[in-house]
Amino acid sequence: MGGIGLGEFILIVAVLVLVFGGGKLPELGNSLGKAIRSFRRAASENDRIEVLPRAAEAPSIAPSPAPPGSGRTPAAGTEPDAKKS
Repeated sequence: MGGIGLGEFILIVAVLVLVFGGGKLPELGNSLGKAIRSFRRAASENDRIEVLPRAAEAPSIAPSPAPPGSGRTPAAGTEPDAKKS
C-alpha cells in the first residue's frame, strides 16, 4: 500500500475541477496555503499566557454591600419593601 499514484491524482484533480470550476481552483489553493502557513506559525510560537491584567485594563471593583447590623443604610433600591398601612 503506497501513496497516491498518477491515476488517482488525475482523478482527484478532475473531480475538483468539476465541483469548483477552473476559475475557483487558484483561489481555493491560495486559501488553503494561507491556512496551512497560519497554522504552522501558530504551532511554532511560544505559548505565553498573561496571568495578571494590565493596569489600564484592570476592572474597577465596586464596594460590597454593608453587612447586617453595621449601621449603614443600603443603597436606594436594595432595601426590601416595607408593608404599607
